[in-house]
Amino acid sequence: GYVLYDYATNPRSLTAASSICGPANAIAVDKSIESDIKMAGIGKKLIDVSELNEKWVYSTYPKGFSKMNCAELSPDIFHQLRDYNTLTNAFTLYDGLGEFRNTVMSGLNAGSYCFGYYADDEFGMVESASRLGISMLPSDVASNLSSMSSIYVTDGLKQRVPTADEDLPTETDVHYVTFLLSDGDNIAYNLWSQQTYFSNPVRGSLAMGYTISPSLYDLAPAALRWYYEKMTPNDYFVCGPSGSSYIFPSKMPAEHLDPYLVKLNEFTGATGLKIVNILDKNALNNMALWEKYLAQPNIDAILYTGYGESPRVSINFASNGKPVICQTDNLWENLMEENAVISRVNARPTDITQKESYSLVFVHTWTKNFNNVKQVVEGFNPNVRVVTPYVFVKLIQKNIAH
Repeated sequence: GYVLYDYATNPRSLTAASSICGPANAIAVDKSIESDIKMAGIGKKLIDVSELNEKWVYSTYPKGFSKMNCAELSPDIFHQLRDYNTLTNAFTLYDGLGEFRNTVMSGLNAGSYCFGYYADDEFGMVESASRLGISMLPSDVASNLSSMSSIYVTDGLKQRVPTADEDLPTETDVHYVTFLLSDGDNIAYNLWSQQTYFSNPVRGSLAMGYTISPSLYDLAPAALRWYYEKMTPNDYFVCGPSGSSYIFPSKMPAEHLDPYLVKLNEFTGATGLKIVNILDKNALNNMALWEKYLAQPNIDAILYTGYGESPRVSINFASNGKPVICQTDNLWENLMEENAVISRVNARPTDITQKESYSLVFVHTWTKNFNNVKQVVEGFNPNVRVVTPYVFVKLIQKNIAH
């Protein structure tokens, strides 16, 4: 348990500060060393908080926290993200998907974010936040965001277009495939596991797409720059689901989604992440929804990956000619293994004017790596061509009637 001690030279009272931001100049002292603190004469004991919880804090100091973000962080995570929560004065909780969570989120301003992660129910975490107009930024083990977000240099921080339109492939009797790596919405993943994946020696030898969060432009621009500087012509980054943060667009009310898309358009324009991966459930054919996304001038296409949905061949076009492309296959342990992906792709047609001649393979980053992708590519028929998501989208727009 902990007690709070006031170490100020001229301590203010607990009462005077409580209505604004809590005890002023207070330090948390473990009860096991409280006697040492008293002997040292460090300060005056203010309050014993060992039996209190975040609900007490939230109700006692209602004006003490940011109205732009909160954080959902397990008590078992001792240091990651907590520096950024402190910097931004984000109220931090881990109370499940109940009334208290809804109260905290409802108290935020429109367009706010929830950092961290609620591991027990990912779908419920995102769905309930989306319905309240709050965006999730998974980041529970993201370290040093207070320092990384303090780097403001973003000059030239824009993805290079890998292929000019006049250099697009012109073969006709072939089948086109693109691979897309999962989980790029996760800031912690961007800063840790993704860079390990990106450092695989196989990278660069075959075309690959990676989801990544455009919020790195603000939160960790140096990390985004590292990825961009190390790109090869075979690498291409896609805006992680479902935009600048993890939401289910079909669950977010229009009064929240519309300004979200305006902000997303600014991010995609600044970063060059103009293809957006959408993660949602039972929303593939909701073209009225995707028209809103694709009406943004800095969004060129949607790559749809359904939450718990079976992959399928589906390509639809918005009224402005921009495509919504569904995943056709998963490379995912215990869900769809290498041989299954190879067989499914090899069995598809090679008429580039037909939707069935384009395969989007979604790669689960936690169970498959570049070596698995390479194994799949080596099993394809000779008339299968693997391209980046950028080229994949351009070929679909060029070759399929819409």
